[in-house]
Amino acid sequence: MNIPKKCPSCAGELLVTELYCSGCKTGVRGSFQFSPLAALSVEDEGFLLTFLRAGGRIKTVEKELGISYPTVKARLRNLLAKLGPVAVPDLRPSQEEILARLKRGEIFTHEAVALLKNLDI
Repeated sequence: MNIPKKCPSCAGELLVTELYCSGCKTGVRGSFQFSPLAALSVEDEGFLLTFLRAGGRIKTVEKELGISYPTVKARLRNLLAKLGPVAVPDLRPSQEEILARLKRGEIFTHEAVALLKNLDI
């Protein structure tokens, strides 16, 4: 059985308040939120799985689902809109990390200077 995504009474957002282990019968109570993926319809979920199994290759998705390239692109745009903005982590090293790498001899001075300039500090 799939987890209901909306309240059957008022169509409001549902919140998970308990998890249960069928092995040891332990229950965990709290306030747990669904992943944004849980809000997808069965159709959108199937499309996303097809896209991922195809390795992101649109041509493969076209063949598998029997739809055109523009349709695949449109469905991807709609899917991304439903999932909302994605936070992209800042993968740049911190000033402390750069200086520590310089001290350990992992990078040269000119490399450290270039990295520090990119930090906008």
